[in-house]
Amino acid sequence: MLSTVPLATAPPTTAAASAVPTAVPTASADRVATTSPLRRDVRLGHKPLRYDEKRPSVQLTFSGRKGQLVELATWQSWPQDPCVRKSLRSTRGRRVDSWATGYWRLPRKGSYTAVLRPCDDIETPIRVQVRRTVVQDASIDGPATTVGRDPDVTHLVRVPVAAGERLSVRPSRTPRHLVLPDGTVDDELGGWLPLSSPGRYSVAARPGTSVSVSRAQRHTAVLDGSAVALVNAGVAAREHVVSFTARAGQWVYPELLDASGRLVTDGGARTQVLRADGSVVRTHTMTPCPGKPAAEPCSYLVSGPWLVPAADTYEMVVAAGSGASDTFSLRVRSAATAPALTLDGPAVTYTSTTPGQWVVGTYTEGIVGGTAVAHAGQASASLSDWRVSLLAGYPNVCPVRDTSNGCPD
Repeated sequence: MLSTVPLATAPPTTAAASAVPTAVPTASADRVATTSPLRRDVRLGHKPLRYDEKRPSVQLTFSGRKGQLVELATWQSWPQDPCVRKSLRSTRGRRVDSWATGYWRLPRKGSYTAVLRPCDDIETPIRVQVRRTVVQDASIDGPATTVGRDPDVTHLVRVPVAAGERLSVRPSRTPRHLVLPDGTVDDELGGWLPLSSPGRYSVAARPGTSVSVSRAQRHTAVLDGSAVALVNAGVAAREHVVSFTARAGQWVYPELLDASGRLVTDGGARTQVLRADGSVVRTHTMTPCPGKPAAEPCSYLVSGPWLVPAADTYEMVVAAGSGASDTFSLRVRSAATAPALTLDGPAVTYTSTTPGQWVVGTYTEGIVGGTAVAHAGQASASLSDWRVSLLAGYPNVCPVRDTSNGCPD
């Protein structure tokens, strides 16, 4: 029988005090829910799972076969992939080495658990799905490779690049990402993928799309020398890589003519200038890049000119929007350089040394709230299709007390 004596009247003793348990705070149901992983048993190609930042991780357990290639796919409502960490472990808790970021080749038949952890705060819920991967080999200089339409399967198109060659990958829709030879993933892609570093690439194509792959043709030209013939040889919009040597400080541009001798402007051609190490020489032309912000300078889809930074051998890459049987001619030219313009300064004479040569003038003073305009008057009739390029900076427009986007600048 329990004693009815009030606790306050009982003499305190050390034993009695030690027998009284200390109250331990208990976690609320909400607290448990936010600190425990989101666990699910799924099958490959299951309905995508919606996940937000309220759980520390997602753990999806599934069964697979030996040698099967699987992907833990993630995506948000916008095109960029979310920042997450992905891993795979067996039922014994052993970590499985990745085939590529987010991909694993299963070492044996059995159950596995794919684990996803966000690497920062997720502001928008993401979708998570474990799915099998179908791999196809691309046809080079042949018909386009078409992938299946199943949205719950990852479709990879393998593209091997040999040393010294350059391949042009043209998907019918921008791929999900590109798996690089080192196993990392590039998801900042446009509609045209130039591949020149040797190794095996895999294009994660969207369901039902096609991927065309062609090999660039290589040529050698002399700056301001004779034109070289560019023959597509049965491949539409084939790339041509033309090597040339230039001096430091020269401005170079392409003079591209079609089979009838008409000039092909930048509206129908894509052009790049590359250094010997494959890096791109930038232009000052503001042209939107596919898949990039409209204000970001683009290094192709322009007709030049490019300022050569050092005396060296360069490559001009040209791909016209053309048919498989079309033929072009390309002459790599240097632009004439005019004296710099100054605000309210003396007039500058723009002089071209040969018919059709471009003239480049620079403006060195800041322009605030206005636009730079170059006007060429009384041009000689003997100069056909010549251009004047006035190059100016593109400063940020910064509202008061706005520190975003590089402001103040």
